Amino acid sequence: GIGLMLRLVNDISSIKATLQSNHTLIMFGRGFGDDMHEYDAPKNSIQHKLRTALDINRDWMGKQDLAALAAEAGQKKVISTQLNSKERTSLCCLQEVDICNE
Repeated sequence: GIGLMLRLVNDISSIKATLQSNHTLIMFGRGFGDDMHEYDAPKNSIQHKLRTALDINRDWMGKQDLAALAAEAGQKKVISTQLNSKERTSLCCLQEVDICNE
């Protein structure tokens, strides 16, 4: 379900996995990624984390070079999730990943 979608766009299992996550998807299914109710989700919810990852992807969508888009979005995800211990812990719990991994 939604947990797998989160892992698809921001796999927290390692820095390499985060960099290799999908950085071009900006929404899932009909409307997911655009509905305002997702912004009301608690910060530690899968919906909020997925919304954040999609927002990072969307921030880079104006780029013409897809490789540059992926590199910049990947770097932003690593900085905002892998290097932020609270965020990494939260994502590890949601994705059922050992916090000490990597």
